[in-house]
This record gives sequence, C-alpha cells and structure tokens, in this order.
Amino acid sequence: MILDRNLPQRGCFVGLVQRFVVFDPINIGFTLCFAKLAAECEIALKPPPARLYQAKVLPEPQSIYGQSGYPHDTETTVMTAITPSTPRIRLDEFLLLLDTHHPFAKVLGIKILEIGYGTATLALPPNPSFQRLGGIVAGPMLMGLADLAMYAAVVGATGNAEAVTASLTINFMRKSPPGTIYAHARVLKTGRLCSGDVTLTGEGSAEPLAHSVSTWSLPKA
Repeated sequence: MILDRNLPQRGCFVGLVQRFVVFDPINIGFTLCFAKLAAECEIALKPPPARLYQAKVLPEPQSIYGQSGYPHDTETTVMTAITPSTPRIRLDEFLLLLDTHHPFAKVLGIKILEIGYGTATLALPPNPSFQRLGGIVAGPMLMGLADLAMYAAVVGATGNAEAVTASLTINFMRKSPPGTIYAHARVLKTGRLCSGDVTLTGEGSAEPLAHSVSTWSLPKA
C-alpha cells in the first residue's frame, strides 16, 4: 500500500482506500471494512453546513420631533424648557447680609438688582468721585463692582456666605463713560472652588466695557 502525501486534508481516507484497492485487490473484505471506516470519518470531518441568517428588517422608528429616532413614550420624552433653580438666598436676605457683614458695599453705593441661581445683576450709579482723568470710571471701581457681583452669584448658587475670592482677572475693553455701570455675573462651576465671569456694560448699551473672570473658595459650613 502506498500513501499519497499530496492528498488533501479532507477526503484523505477515501483516497487512501482508493490506493489500497488498486494495489491490493485480493484483500477485498479488509478493503470494504476500511472503506466503511473511511466514509464514517469523512462524514465526521465535514464542517457543519453554513447557517443562513436572515436579517429582520424593522420599520424605521419615528421620533415625536418629526425625525428618525428611537421609539419612546411621548409622555416621557416631550422636552420642556429648563427653568433656573430657586436661588439659595433671597434678595432681601442678601441685602441684610451686606449690611451686617460687608458694609463696604455701601461706600460704592452699589445696587443689587437681581439674584438668581448662579446669576446676579448689579448696578454702580454715576458718581463724579469714581471718575479718573478723562472723565471715565476708574478701574478699581469696576473691579469692586465685578467682585461684588460675582459674590452675589456664588451665594445665590451655593448659599455659602463665607465664600471668598481666590483669584480675579479683569480685562478693560472700552472706556467706561460717565453713567450707570451694570454688572452681569454668572457662575460657570460650583464645588469647593467656584468659578464664573462678569460682564460690565454701560448705560443704554450692550457692548461690554470690561470682562472679569474669578474663582472663589468655599469654606466648609
């Protein structure tokens, strides 16, 4: 019997039987037994037939907003406008806080117009003593206004009246003409360190006069 090394891996037993039959036709009984064994091995060596998977096409879901999206219950996915949270301190409470703990605010005559959750609007009324050479409002007055506005916004967001300024940077963008200066403060981040910015505008104009960025440290209550 001659073994053919070039036989493929699959069907090697059948090829072996064929060679055996050719070179040893006398031993027919052994050949038939070996052929049956080879046939069984051939079946065992065959890989399982490839499975055919049919993709189940689902109808494209429609969103309640008129575009394709995931199907949801319309009662739970209707988007509503996000309203600001209630400030942690009322305006009258903040005015009392300034009177009892921060009397310097009276020196500048700053008016607290509004306090929200992380927002505040203040006003610095016109005063000739606040002006420097050229008739413009002096920088230290603007910095004091921005600092107090950010303090109001931080307390409005956290309720922590012991917050203190950790850093403050201000950029003077335009000359501040005589008249009321408004400060619009907003908190951008809360935590042990709060951060936010303040935009100063003049009376009757939305153009920024100065922009301040500051961080605040909040001691544990």
